[in-house]
Amino acid sequence: MSARYTVRLDTSPERHSVSARLQSKGWVMIGRIQRGAQFGALMQTSEGRHALVNGDHVSELNQSQVACALERAQARPSGSTQHHARPADEARSPPTGSPKVIIKRKRVIAQAHGASNVAPPAR
Repeated sequence: MSARYTVRLDTSPERHSVSARLQSKGWVMIGRIQRGAQFGALMQTSEGRHALVNGDHVSELNQSQVACALERAQARPSGSTQHHARPADEARSPPTGSPKVIIKRKRVIAQAHGASNVAPPAR
């Protein structure tokens, strides 16, 4: 199962070091994108395709997955993150009651010292 793209809509240039060469070609910065350990600036090419840019490295992205990620990002209120923190009053409380104990019995076969593992002959 592959990880989903996470998009943050943010076009402030001071937060990203996007190549001026790409911007001069008509590429437009949309925000930041991440998928697992892969992350960078989400840019739209002059042809309308989306690409991930990290420094001078440009990676082509799956367009349908990026479209879904953009829809999710636009539906989120601005400033919110994908992960929601648990409020302090809902912090984990210590477990109550006695702990659950499971006993698994194992079969023990007694064998005389020096006896072989060969079964006795059938009668």
